[in-house]
Amino acid sequence: MNATASAGGKEHAVLPCMKGRGLDRLPGFTLTELLVVIAVVGILVTLSLPVLCRGREAARMAVCLSNLRQLSVAAGSYAADYGGSFPHFWDWLHATSGQSSTTQDITTGALYPYVKNRATYLCPTDRLALSSGPEALFKPATATRDYSDAMNCALCHQNDASKFLAPSRTLLWMEARLDREDKGGVAGPVAGPSVWKFNPEPVSTRHSGRGHLLFGDLHVQRVTATSAARLARSKRFWLPTDDDPFNLYLILSDP
Repeated sequence: MNATASAGGKEHAVLPCMKGRGLDRLPGFTLTELLVVIAVVGILVTLSLPVLCRGREAARMAVCLSNLRQLSVAAGSYAADYGGSFPHFWDWLHATSGQSSTTQDITTGALYPYVKNRATYLCPTDRLALSSGPEALFKPATATRDYSDAMNCALCHQNDASKFLAPSRTLLWMEARLDREDKGGVAGPVAGPSVWKFNPEPVSTRHSGRGHLLFGDLHVQRVTATSAARLARSKRFWLPTDDDPFNLYLILSDP
């Protein structure tokens, strides 16, 4: 028969396995079992991390897409107030736009009264990249841009939407590859002001190889790196009409 023990006047059965261990002590895991459990948990965590990272990036990409759609609505409202014309590429972002500017106050930009939210200008994935790395430690915060999108600088000679020959194919804004200290918020088919050669990768595909574009008919499109590169070679992607004041036919192969 099992032995009994008294606690507080009550008798409790003592199992054979408890003899010599005390009533409040039960058998536990062995060291080997604990190591196996820890190893299994570690494997599960390792397998789940990529899924969690992809989920977070998908959420950031959705916010970025929403931001560009808000710029689309703002651009449409601006055009409605200004006879069908979109903002000029030189002051859409801030009143003193341009690479020689000493300020980047986006609240002074032509489009800001229609956006009314600074966060709309900066992609969450881009914000994460700007806040990390060695440059984030040594560069002053005031030198770091607070926007991710750039306007098509080839619209400088024609920003009247009614004159666009193929608005669904002509770029307004893109999620662009911009330097940390960019001050202009513009993008174009040329690599730089002093180098007249084709810029093969103006579109940023920071979202797992994808990026976002806003076209002249105000639709927003998500593109892969391959699609973005193909579009960047097209004159109609940059030029809203047949006028080619920049002689882009010299560097762009596709119509």
